[in-house]
Amino acid sequence: MSTTPGTYRITDGSAVPFPDAVDAWARAAPKVLTDRARTYGATIGYGDLARALFARSGIATRSLLQNWIGDVLARVADICADPANDYPPLDALVIREADGSVGGGYADAVARTTGTRPADPEQHAAEARLACYRALARDLPADGGHAVPAATTTTKAPARRRAAPAPAAPPPPPPPLCPTCYMQLPSSGQCDNCD
Repeated sequence: MSTTPGTYRITDGSAVPFPDAVDAWARAAPKVLTDRARTYGATIGYGDLARALFARSGIATRSLLQNWIGDVLARVADICADPANDYPPLDALVIREADGSVGGGYADAVARTTGTRPADPEQHAAEARLACYRALARDLPADGGHAVPAATTTTKAPARRRAAPAPAAPPPPPPPLCPTCYMQLPSSGQCDNCD
């Protein structure tokens, strides 16, 4: 009996090597995050980001979010730190849905890309988000906005700004059948009824 692979193409359920999937998600992330930064004060939760990456890349995984999202965001931090890319620090827009804080990997990414670990990761992320809004937001306040830690705000981005959920995974292919009696074949591939 076959099942959908752990990491797969949404269109046909075919397997995708995990490193290739992480590459695809890292390439898709700046666009997703840039779109989010166009609205002053908008952030995105880890789960919403994952669904948006799946939809944009066409690749999804059944692997737990915490097992791969840090790798993707580390690559986003590297992309944003490269002056040739001209991106603000987009990884600061990603927050935990539960409490609005940045994850522990945020401070690690800042330390890796700047050489200095922030003393207060939440305040650092707030200032980085403000840089994103100032660079990209279409509705920036006249005063230029303020750096406010996401954990201190109680409003989430309205549904219209959230990413659309990823399409459902395709159903697994039907199990192989015996060509003679049409019974499902066991994993050995030999029909027990037709031996």
